[in-house]
Amino acid sequence: MRKSEFVMQLRNKPGLAVLASLVALAALAHAAAADELYSSMWDKGVVVVLYGSQYGTGWWVNEEYIVTAAHVVNYQSAGKCTVIHGDYESVAYVVYVDSLHDVAVLKVERKPSGEIYVWSLSARDPEKGQEIYVVGYPFELYKIIGDIGVMSSNPRVSQGIVNWVYPDKELFEFQASTDSGNSGGPIVDVSGNVVGLVSFALEGNVANMYYGTSVSAIKEALSRIGVKYRVGLSSALTSSGSSSVMQPAMIAAVAGGAAAIVTTSLMVPMLRGRKR
Repeated sequence: MRKSEFVMQLRNKPGLAVLASLVALAALAHAAAADELYSSMWDKGVVVVLYGSQYGTGWWVNEEYIVTAAHVVNYQSAGKCTVIHGDYESVAYVVYVDSLHDVAVLKVERKPSGEIYVWSLSARDPEKGQEIYVVGYPFELYKIIGDIGVMSSNPRVSQGIVNWVYPDKELFEFQASTDSGNSGGPIVDVSGNVVGLVSFALEGNVANMYYGTSVSAIKEALSRIGVKYRVGLSSALTSSGSSSVMQPAMIAAVAGGAAAIVTTSLMVPMLRGRKR
């Protein structure tokens, strides 16, 4: 088909024109990722969440709201905490808690005056075998640096895969270097879209197993209180089986004193409780 004939078809079929535009945007994203596999802007998408004597990670879902794990704020639906990233520090109020899925939404008292990175949410829940990234502040970073403000400006990124999914409970297991400082942080796909958040770990005889809450539970929490979020275009156009990298990803997570490792005996009733 000649180019002129193809253009005529696009004019006569608006739906086809829209699809062509989406594919073109995906191609541009792929080209951008080829030039830069990591963007320093992702560092600006996460914050340390201080609650009492413990800390965890939060991430910007828009310019006023932050998502973290419910256990980071002790499941308190009307709690108050502090969020920190470099020179930025603000009081944040817990406006919603989903204890079943370990999701908390915070509203900051003072918006950042500097630049931040707002994460897009994936159009789909994570899939088994999918490549993911975890970015954040494991407790080891605090041990090395010794200053939360300094640490908050330089989150750590680790790469891994999704090992197992449990759609009925909006739960999945992932394999990536994670520790007790990562609770609440985003887990993202290779296009930089959030597919879930770091929730808990189980300690086994051979290794620890790490689990996250799927993005569908996060979307539901945000929708219940009318918080706006955006969905990543690339997550709707690509599948986890695709080997093309459209945009690098990183996710930050953090929960210093928070209990990221839970015992099997505690986990059994928790899994039962997640049934909807």
